[in-house]
Amino acid sequence: MLKTLNILFPPPMIVLGLLALIIVWIGNALAPEVLPFDVTSLLITKGNLFTWIGAAWPILLWGLIFQFSISFVAIKHNPDTLTKMTGRNLSSIQYFGITSIISLRAGVYEEIIYRWLLFFSGMFVIQALDFVFLGFLGLHIVEWFQVTIFIPVTSWVSFGYLDKMLYHEVGWYVGAALVVANTSFRDQHKHLGVLGWLNSWCLGLFLFWMVFTYGLLAAIVAHALYDIIVFSSLWPALKKYKVVT
Repeated sequence: MLKTLNILFPPPMIVLGLLALIIVWIGNALAPEVLPFDVTSLLITKGNLFTWIGAAWPILLWGLIFQFSISFVAIKHNPDTLTKMTGRNLSSIQYFGITSIISLRAGVYEEIIYRWLLFFSGMFVIQALDFVFLGFLGLHIVEWFQVTIFIPVTSWVSFGYLDKMLYHEVGWYVGAALVVANTSFRDQHKHLGVLGWLNSWCLGLFLFWMVFTYGLLAAIVAHALYDIIVFSSLWPALKKYKVVT
């Protein structure tokens, strides 16, 4: 029972989400002018289910091709590698119901936490860090690194689709919050190896675009479908090399 609860409600993510929520609540109460738009604005949906799936086709297709290709190589040479890549026991991957629950959970929790709460809380935190690290002396080190390196790199990787947020008129900290939130999402998947780490970075940026274009719910749907496709694409390789029966 406890194991099931941990799968559905992972403690680290719950704590992270609550902490971010508290920061947003306190920050918005003390300095509401920091936020460029209302916290609930990303909850407003645009389009419908078919619109969202149609918009998400690049990551859905990529998830199928990427995972399908590397799964054959990984399973053939070392099945344990696949366990590390997915973060799941191979015996559970073969059950569609289990993988669907895992995928839905990831879609809901990770989008709410990384694309919503961490994004908004980051706008307050990043400015506080900039002030602490010599910003109070006029040496804005954090701002310099973000504006000079991290934001431009993120803009290049996202093909400019996120530039409206990365270079928001309100201030540099909006784009920096996006960068930091997506970096946290990427590092959450570092157990997937270098390829998985890079893939998560790009995937996170695409999901941010989904949030800003269609709303948080659209990103949740796209994320859940992506994970379902990724897990499902492992099945042919698992069967071929008789990892599962």
